[in-house]
Amino acid sequence: MTLFPLSLFQVHSCLSHGFSLSLGKEKSSSLRQSCMKVLQNQDSTTMYRAGLHKHHTEVIGGNDWSGDFAFNVDDSVGFRNWLNSLKDFPDTVSYSLLALYDLMPTEAKKEGVKTAIEKYLSDNIIGSSYKEKFCQHPDNLASNCCPIQARRGLLNVTKIQAWDLSGDTWGTSDSYVVLKIDSIERRTEMIESNDPIWNTEYELGTVNTNSLLEVQIWDVDPSYDDLLVSCEKELQTGMNAFRCSSSEGRFELHYTLMCHPHLTGEKCERYQPSP
Repeated sequence: MTLFPLSLFQVHSCLSHGFSLSLGKEKSSSLRQSCMKVLQNQDSTTMYRAGLHKHHTEVIGGNDWSGDFAFNVDDSVGFRNWLNSLKDFPDTVSYSLLALYDLMPTEAKKEGVKTAIEKYLSDNIIGSSYKEKFCQHPDNLASNCCPIQARRGLLNVTKIQAWDLSGDTWGTSDSYVVLKIDSIERRTEMIESNDPIWNTEYELGTVNTNSLLEVQIWDVDPSYDDLLVSCEKELQTGMNAFRCSSSEGRFELHYTLMCHPHLTGEKCERYQPSP
């Protein structure tokens, strides 16, 4: 439910209205438009096809109705037939439970049986080893460790290699790289070479996988730095590389993009439940 745009209370309300509709107690015109995705069991945020809800109906007594119904259509004929058949084929409607020791004839025996039952339960209770959940990447996980937003992943740039940089006419280029995505910016150290290699890993952290990664190679000059090569690229999950070039040089960049927990797909756009 974390990724669905309605609250748990709103979804519960939609399902209640859908249940009343299927049993003929409400008209379809009374349903809000916002409830239709819920009643059709669709999740438009992550395209998770397992659906938002499942239900199981157990019918006791009566006949002529299996208990199957749809939330978004009036399916009340079978239900009404079943109600009418209960007169001839009733079943248990309510019951009450008493403690076993209440069956004993005297107070002394009741107390003895009660003590024995309590000891048995105490000796055989299954110990609870509950531990509070620890969620990795808590910036995109709710308290139940489910993702808050789709299309989120961890981006690391692992290597940048440039060739034929021409920042200085009479000497060697003094170049550095600037990486930008969302509001995140990283800058490499300066290397004095026309063919520099930045073999250091640069962690950009959590990014929106729909955003473009902007890469700029600059040359250091006393007055102002010169932009040699610049480009923007779309990202996809896994280990990847791309190249960019200009009249002032060219480069190749290697990166890894790993989806946040419970997300999958080239853009981390789909929900992946835990096994």
